[in-house]
Amino acid sequence: MQKRPNLFADASRLLKGYTYTPLQLSGSSDDPADLWRCEKRGAQASGFDIAVTLRGIAVIGTSVNLLFREGRSIHFLATGDVYDDLYHQLHDLCQRDEFDRQTFLGIVCERSLGFLKSHWPSLCYAVENLNGSVRGEARVRRYLEAADRCLELEAVGRCLEPEAAGRWLKADLSRDDVSSRLLRMLREALEIGSIELGLHFLHKWERRGVISGSTFDVRFRRLPRDLILQLHVVSLAAKEIMKCAAAIARQTRSHESDQGGDLVA
Repeated sequence: MQKRPNLFADASRLLKGYTYTPLQLSGSSDDPADLWRCEKRGAQASGFDIAVTLRGIAVIGTSVNLLFREGRSIHFLATGDVYDDLYHQLHDLCQRDEFDRQTFLGIVCERSLGFLKSHWPSLCYAVENLNGSVRGEARVRRYLEAADRCLELEAVGRCLEPEAAGRWLKADLSRDDVSSRLLRMLREALEIGSIELGLHFLHKWERRGVISGSTFDVRFRRLPRDLILQLHVVSLAAKEIMKCAAAIARQTRSHESDQGGDLVA
């Protein structure tokens, strides 16, 4: 699965001017039942609440709505890695991913090189030397353009040297069969628009011998930007809440200490 860039800066901007207010504090780590309100001054409608319970954590608001299976404390949200911890502890209803089309098309090109080396070496040579910055759809289209050029050059070659026709092909595949398979596969790849269709496509063309590999890691599955941004927002808010909670604890201890001194006096 592809990771999104760090959205820490975007989350920080969204939380600028926010305040963090405890609505309920249980004071127990064994049976937590804490509720915090996170909202911007003068714009309560944009805020959200974080409820920490023994059975999980809920974040409810207009811009953030998440449910975590575990946690037990705000510390989990504040210290856990957004990808490795927070995302994987999301409730199944909140977990989602999306199709990374550019990565998928790159895999198609990468996995078809073996077929080209065996059956169309002139095209393989042309595309192997493509700049590494040419990726995704642009790379597929370069493959198609290179295939057209190779077909044109080979047509001229057959006219100039008929006895050399087919030397570059394996005997079990005709010229038309090789180009037809490859071009059909590449054009079909450009139409794929979902993770499920992408996996079906790779397995289908692997069975037809155009794409190599019997198993495929789903590198073209990525986390949606809006979901990762929500996780960053919650993580940063939790860090601020921990600071507030520590300040409240200090004030409580100071107050209790003052009361104790009064009783002694």
